Amino acid sequence: MPDNNTAPERAASYDAEVARLTARADLVVEELEVVVKQLSTMLKSAYGIKDD
Repeated sequence: MPDNNTAPERAASYDAEVARLTARADLVVEELEVVVKQLSTMLKSAYGIKDD
């Protein structure tokens, strides 16, 4: 009976592509965090809300 718990083999290029896309996604998330913080600051400023 074959072992069904083993992962299928995949090319090294697949792993490299996954790593590249993961790194790119991490950069996008970091950029979004900066944008959200900037928007938060702008909205607080527009409505006169102060950080304490």
